[in-house]
Amino acid sequence: MALITAGSLVGQISGRVGSVVYSRNRGGAYARNGTIPVTVTTSYAMAQKARMTELSQDWADLTASQQQAWKTWATQNPVTNRLGHQSTLPAHAAYIQCNARLLLSGSAKIELPPIIAAPTPLLTLTPTVDVGAGDVELAFTTTPTPAGVMIWLKAALVDHAGIQHIQNRLKFLCVSAAAAESPLNFETELGLRFGTPQVGQYCWVEAHNFDTATGLISAPLRTGVAVTTT
Repeated sequence: MALITAGSLVGQISGRVGSVVYSRNRGGAYARNGTIPVTVTTSYAMAQKARMTELSQDWADLTASQQQAWKTWATQNPVTNRLGHQSTLPAHAAYIQCNARLLLSGSAKIELPPIIAAPTPLLTLTPTVDVGAGDVELAFTTTPTPAGVMIWLKAALVDHAGIQHIQNRLKFLCVSAAAAESPLNFETELGLRFGTPQVGQYCWVEAHNFDTATGLISAPLRTGVAVTTT
């Protein structure tokens, strides 16, 4: 999905032109390919749908006071998209965003919004994807992570280093243990998500610090490495 900033000659675009659909939401104007919806039945998608269903029911069971607390928190903590535009999430979306991460990491859900800031970002990332030696791991600093903080890892495996527009290719791989020490091995998770890496491919990784008490994640740090063999 592409985001759009309209110029002086175009105030707003809406509708379909050929195969491109123009619309807008809380995050601003965007364009996407017009497609016929299909049912996604991968294990990852089904698990995500189950989490959304569970959390939507949990939201409905919150008291009016708890829901108002999330509304206030969302207003005070707007999200920023990749064009730098800020928007305010609906209260239920803020609740689900934090708790979906907590569920995925095996942490306890929260009924009230966080009262502390997101964790600070990682300082450095150094991935290795060596299919010969079997070293598929991510070295990081600062290490270990603070108590109650995990590494939240996404990755994308592409055909060559020239493919750098990978935002929509990144997929969640795993979380580390809390207070994790470098390096983090992600060989199994990478293979399950993308298949066996091949020499010449390029692996992008994006990592955050993730707070298991609040569901908040730090700003991302991203880098990539060629798949090699020794």
